[in-house]
Amino acid sequence: MTHDLAGRRILITGASGGLGLASAEQLAARGAQIVLAVRNRERGKAAEQRIRMTVQHAALEIADLDLADQSSVDAFAQDQLRRGPLDALINNAGTSMVPRRTLTSDGFELQHATNLLGHFRLTALMMPALEQRAGRVVWLSSVVAWAPRRIDPSLGLAGHYNPSLVYAQSKLACGAIGLELDRRLRAAESAVSSVIAHPGWSNTGLFAQHPGFIPRLLHRTGAPLGSTAADGARSQVHAAVSPEVNGGDYIGPRWVGRGTPWKVRPRRLMSDPQSGLRLWTAAERVTGVSFPIPDERAA
Repeated sequence: MTHDLAGRRILITGASGGLGLASAEQLAARGAQIVLAVRNRERGKAAEQRIRMTVQHAALEIADLDLADQSSVDAFAQDQLRRGPLDALINNAGTSMVPRRTLTSDGFELQHATNLLGHFRLTALMMPALEQRAGRVVWLSSVVAWAPRRIDPSLGLAGHYNPSLVYAQSKLACGAIGLELDRRLRAAESAVSSVIAHPGWSNTGLFAQHPGFIPRLLHRTGAPLGSTAADGARSQVHAAVSPEVNGGDYIGPRWVGRGTPWKVRPRRLMSDPQSGLRLWTAAERVTGVSFPIPDERAA
């Protein structure tokens, strides 16, 4: 494999396993310098060793990040900003199927805290590093983002708690926020771009670790039908580095379960500017974070 990404610095959250680890391995093999942002350092070291088994001279850095803790995001970002510019930020990390509504120390619902709000804060803080390289932000959505019938501006804090639907809401929100960010970046004539990706039905073992009938069913049906983590990661790798990808694109496998990455159409609820604005406003309110870019509708 050619080292066509030599000199590029790419940060991947949740890089100790699943899609994050597969993405790191593929990008490192192409010569990119990879920041493995992980919550568990021991798992991060194991991921580093696994990558080096196939990419002997991989340029890897392990960094501690707990996306469910906003103070951890702050400390991580401050350290990373001192380390230089960034070509791509892949907001990959996620948690799913938390059996009961669980609040973080910041008062956020855990799935939204990890999947959306931690990444929202991280992206805002890393903008100066991304701007230096006309970088790209990749938000990881999911095929399950088609399940919700409406946007949840409470971010998982109100109403009946259903683990699978709250997870689906968080993935719908990731897509809507990613597209809203792109609208704002284009309005500001920024060189940074924001895209979204989904892996299709990727058998990463995400549901295998959770108790209950529905997670077990999803895991058992996904095992024979879905793709491997390596195949699933192709969509977010393509979204992060392909010159064919533009801001606002949604990249997924050609077929639902597997296939060559290509541009797909997001559902209307995800691409609707008003839905994006509602979620953006909610995320800003609860995190206290403001991006250094204008709202195109503020006139």
